[in-house]
Amino acid sequence: MSLFLSFAIEPAVGYLARRGWRRGAATGLIFLAVVAAGAGLLALLIPAIVTGTRQLISSLPDLVANLARYLKPLGIQLDRASLQQQLVLGTGYQAVVRHLPVSGGRAAAEAITATT
Repeated sequence: MSLFLSFAIEPAVGYLARRGWRRGAATGLIFLAVVAAGAGLLALLIPAIVTGTRQLISSLPDLVANLARYLKPLGIQLDRASLQQQLVLGTGYQAVVRHLPVSGGRAAAEAITATT
């Protein structure tokens, strides 16, 4: 990773070195600029992520209701009572275990369901 980072900043460091900067100072300035740009990008993205998460949480009941409506013809009940019953009885876990393709994952899931 260090090699790729050094290749990425080399043109900017070379430019500053040709302008009379020492390579160490130029490298430090470029690293500082990269960190500042990353922090600025993060500062711009965090509000968008928070807003999107709030909208998802507020629309989650409608999304679950639509999913339940689509799954009902397939014989899958997606209401609170049936989900709680499956979690308490462990029937939901056993259905997942049967469909795990990897034997290691299946063994791990069976071990988890055996302890519940």
